[in-house]
Amino acid sequence: MLIKGLSPLMKGAKMNRVVHFNNWLLSTNLYEPLLRAIVNKLQETYSQNPIIFRSLNQRIYNPLMKNFT
Repeated sequence: MLIKGLSPLMKGAKMNRVVHFNNWLLSTNLYEPLLRAIVNKLQETYSQNPIIFRSLNQRIYNPLMKNFT
């Protein structure tokens, strides 16, 4: 019932329109060297949707994150 009540809010915020990349539900996801090509393809295919990357942090992935725009 709670989820049903939150549904209009989530849809209004377009939370049902995001692309999750590499969502293996592990906190130790490692990103491959081909990530840039994958990101380019996701941006091309889902240009209107946010792309969510799980488990990124500034300390480990700072150079990679600087490439995201």
